[in-house]
Amino acid sequence: MKKILAILLILLVFSNFVYAMGLKDKIKNKIDSYNVSPEAKTFFIAMIPIFELRGAIPIAVRGYHLPYWKAFIVSVSG
Repeated sequence: MKKILAILLILLVFSNFVYAMGLKDKIKNKIDSYNVSPEAKTFFIAMIPIFELRGAIPIAVRGYHLPYWKAFIVSVSG
């Protein structure tokens, strides 16, 4: 149990460092540079371990202006 808690703590700290470094923005900007549909971009963003559903759904709704239901389906598929 202690090992699991230690791993979760390390992941939490690492995710905060990644967020602080702006890595999420760099990845999103790189994906935005490709000429594909917003659905495909959302799918690929959901596949990235840093983003997953927590990042893909808000980006799809706010950034790509997809309806909530479509953002959810595409993100879960990714």
